[in-house]
Amino acid sequence: MPGLATKIGRLGQRLVGALRLPGPEAARRLGPEERAGQPGPFCLRRWEAAETNRLNRAHWQDVTGQSINLDLLTRLETLRTRSEYEAANNGLVQGIINTHAQDIVGSDGPTLQVQSDDTKWNEAAEGVWREWFYAPCPDPRISGAAWLKQAIHACWTAGDILAQLVTGTDQRGPVSLRVKPIHSRRLATPLDFLGDPGVFMGMRLSPEGAPRQYYVQNPSPLGVGQVSLGDYTPIPPDLMVHEFLREEEDQLRGYPWLTGGLNPAADLRDYDDQVLDAARQAADAGIVWHTNHPQATYIEVNETTSIERRQQWTGPPGWQPTQIKPEQPSTNYVDYRRERQSEIGRPVCMPLMTIRLDSARHNYSSARFDGQNYHRAVAGLQMWLSGSPHSTGMLSRLFRLVVDEARFSVEPLRRRPPGVTLTWRWSVPPHVDPTKEAQAERIGLENGTLPFAMACAARGYDEETVFQAEVRTNQLRESMGLPPLPPAMSYRSAPPASEEPGEKEDREEEQDREEEEEEADATV
Repeated sequence: MPGLATKIGRLGQRLVGALRLPGPEAARRLGPEERAGQPGPFCLRRWEAAETNRLNRAHWQDVTGQSINLDLLTRLETLRTRSEYEAANNGLVQGIINTHAQDIVGSDGPTLQVQSDDTKWNEAAEGVWREWFYAPCPDPRISGAAWLKQAIHACWTAGDILAQLVTGTDQRGPVSLRVKPIHSRRLATPLDFLGDPGVFMGMRLSPEGAPRQYYVQNPSPLGVGQVSLGDYTPIPPDLMVHEFLREEEDQLRGYPWLTGGLNPAADLRDYDDQVLDAARQAADAGIVWHTNHPQATYIEVNETTSIERRQQWTGPPGWQPTQIKPEQPSTNYVDYRRERQSEIGRPVCMPLMTIRLDSARHNYSSARFDGQNYHRAVAGLQMWLSGSPHSTGMLSRLFRLVVDEARFSVEPLRRRPPGVTLTWRWSVPPHVDPTKEAQAERIGLENGTLPFAMACAARGYDEETVFQAEVRTNQLRESMGLPPLPPAMSYRSAPPASEEPGEKEDREEEQDREEEEEEADATV
């Protein structure tokens, strides 16, 4: 075996050469504190961030590198309950969630435009979806927009959108399909399957990792509350709506969007309580008597003395009254709170002016830039919910189920045309400066770089709705003896954009400065 021993020795030499080994002479020259901070004998040359020493060991001690599913199995319930608690007790967090849901869903939810070669099929499909989305849940008081807002709230506090597809008992229109929302805590593994490796967190999985069966708890009423008695309902995956944002390839459940903001939110609440407590203690301390004169007569007084308001008092000779000055809140209190509040909205790209509903420190450019980043993130979540002509989504799948059931009672829907395209129109946020945005849109329409359909879509409309409204308006004006409106593309060229307050003065000062520099150069 000498050949094998030689090969192993050479391999060891190569390994040692590839690693940085601090020599003994260098170690002897270091003091005990410096030697304690040195890395181990085997350390990679390339990445300092991979080293572990006494200075960073406490920070990285909880890093395990295990699968996200194992972390979800042990930590999801804690994250969910803490997120729900913070959302219920923290007004800032509650406002962030409500604002985010309103920005995504809007007032009435998205509208659908169906495009294919069959106009009658398109109109019938849009009408059926509009009627179904008016009240898609078994409870007729819940609209489609209210359900979507509830789903966004569930993403913030639970991480999952769960719903069961059921058959409604009341017949409202040609479709009896209903969406029954389910809280994610009810999706759990039955006791009989705790040792089954194919069941994970309430889902029976295929070898590819796709759900084959869902197990939903059926809580039993107990007084004013509910208790789980081990009763579960198996539901096939084609009758379940289960959506969450995936961050890892093998991820099977979602976690609350508020997870990254829990620590800043809790720290801010504790910090505010401590600052208020310190300010209150200083205000309640009243007056303290002290003396700097060593010969002052010692006076025995009570530990506390009541002082009436709006009364003059005299003190013992040599003693001076001092009122304690509150040091809290400090001068950095507001700036510190702003920085920590921005951490709560950063996971969803929500700027600080939206978190605080305050644009006092923003000008037009900064407000527009921050708003654009946020609105792009909102548009991405909207496409995740609805889908687009290039990607699938929850609402697009529900639309197919609704149309498939309605085709038995709605005659134009019985033959589906090829090449059906679904376009979802979501509510559009208001512009920072509507005048400038309208002028930019007009310039794009005039030079042909902006199609009219895209201009309508940017405002949350479709061109068919705009043209139909224009036709109705002209018909109404004609019936009243008024001339019709001029065509949309016959407007004159757009005027130049108006300047912001102060821009004209800045521009004139810049021109004067340039002229002075030119005169100085000419003189030289």
